[in-house]
Amino acid sequence: MLNAVNKEFLIDVGKELVRVGILEKGILTDLIIEYFQDRHLVGNLYKGRVNAILPGMQAAFVDIGIGRDAFLPLTEPIDDILADEEGGAVVGKLKKVFRKVFHAKKQLKRGQEILVQVTKDAVGKKGPRLTTSISITGRNLVYMPTVNHFGVSKKIEHGKERVRLRTIVKKIKSHGSGFIVRTAGEGKPLEEFQAEAKVLASMWENIKHRAAELPISTLVYEDLDTVLKVVRDNYLPGDKIVINSDFEYQKLMGFVQSMIPAARGKIHHYQDRNPLFVAHGIEQQIEQALQRRVKLKSGGHIVIDEAEALTAIDVNTGKFIGTHNLEETVFRTNLEAAEEVARQVRLRSIGGIIIVDFIDMESRNHQDRVMKTFENAFATDKAKVNIIPLTEIGLVEMTRRRMRPSLSKILTTTCPHCGGTGSLRKKA
Repeated sequence: MLNAVNKEFLIDVGKELVRVGILEKGILTDLIIEYFQDRHLVGNLYKGRVNAILPGMQAAFVDIGIGRDAFLPLTEPIDDILADEEGGAVVGKLKKVFRKVFHAKKQLKRGQEILVQVTKDAVGKKGPRLTTSISITGRNLVYMPTVNHFGVSKKIEHGKERVRLRTIVKKIKSHGSGFIVRTAGEGKPLEEFQAEAKVLASMWENIKHRAAELPISTLVYEDLDTVLKVVRDNYLPGDKIVINSDFEYQKLMGFVQSMIPAARGKIHHYQDRNPLFVAHGIEQQIEQALQRRVKLKSGGHIVIDEAEALTAIDVNTGKFIGTHNLEETVFRTNLEAAEEVARQVRLRSIGGIIIVDFIDMESRNHQDRVMKTFENAFATDKAKVNIIPLTEIGLVEMTRRRMRPSLSKILTTTCPHCGGTGSLRKKA
């Protein structure tokens, strides 16, 4: 299904980092930032060595050549075994697959060579998380060369289309391997899937050859860089891409030629002296996304407090006094806040447990409409979101899968004076 609102991708390549802003109607809805010195490892394949096995933790520690050991669960939950359409996880009860993987990992020995893929980047003192169930992500398909499974993204909801796509996958998959159709595959013809499946299978053969020839603790396959990955996973017909780097422009043009030919005419090389993000008002929106308090157009505001265990978001009417009565004022504020909270959560890349404190509403109809607006606002979120219904005191509990560090962790550092508390002790 085509997106209702065409998006604009602004790609700003600097000396130390690359920033990709995704806009809808001129409003920044997502921001991906990567420092060149901190390249993400997710999706990369390594030829590793098992350094230690800890039965008590049901885990192995593997040297993949990055300076610290990575973590490999010996009993991977099913959501780590199979890649979904976003390279994340397919949740299901594939018991035969689980037993097969579990049995294989019971045989791991110290010093053993093993081909692994990074599923989660290192966080703090924790090393990257690994899996032995390899997946290679394309535009329309995720190829799983070691898992005999096929499926269709849950985001493709139309019954007839799901049946058609499952029939296609059955035709193109070979024994012992599998495919999952990504959201971008909706409506695509058999020939397009066949061509992509051939490319992905060829990539896997090259990976196996490299793994056999390369020394241990070595990178075997590097996943796409941030720019190419964002375009691959988010571009839809009608979207526009603007990029300020000649080198990245040429590389992106080559990539879409083979992966998304229709996008070639939508890529523009920005060469103006005025910085790209400044010209489009993005710098100001980024600054706002780092503030604790966010103003609403009505005059109300929301307050966002990120802590270690959870994020608390409070909705307030502020200066908004409405035109009819208090209930209507509260309803309008909550309705506007529902959409803004979803945008801020995505933009700030907030993950984990999130509590939203909406203003109390008496009307059941108003409560239902606010919750519907809130759920719809998260419908296009790439991260897995679980929203629990509104409680009697106006709280909404939700969880959001953490896909990357939050914006505040990337762009800010702890104050050396207050230690991150935001307050200093008064002088006597």
